[in-house]
Amino acid sequence: MKAGTSQSPQLVPIHHLAGHAGQELCKVLPAIHTLTGYNYTSKFRTKAAALKAGAVKYLENFGSNAVESEIESVVAKAEEYLV
Repeated sequence: MKAGTSQSPQLVPIHHLAGHAGQELCKVLPAIHTLTGYNYTSKFRTKAAALKAGAVKYLENFGSNAVESEIESVVAKAEEYLV
């Protein structure tokens, strides 16, 4: 991923970060971003705090094609994650 400015461009090795974070956490990153807000206005104060809040445990089925009977459980876990 390209980052930085035009005066000092940087390359961020996303594949290394993903390998370090693990597949389970990478799968729930879109859910974390959706529930916590933008990069700079997170409901957890920081995205790092949101990552440390046990996201995989609470959000593993968030955004999946859950059957109607499972939706309440998925929403309840997402609410618990946010609280």
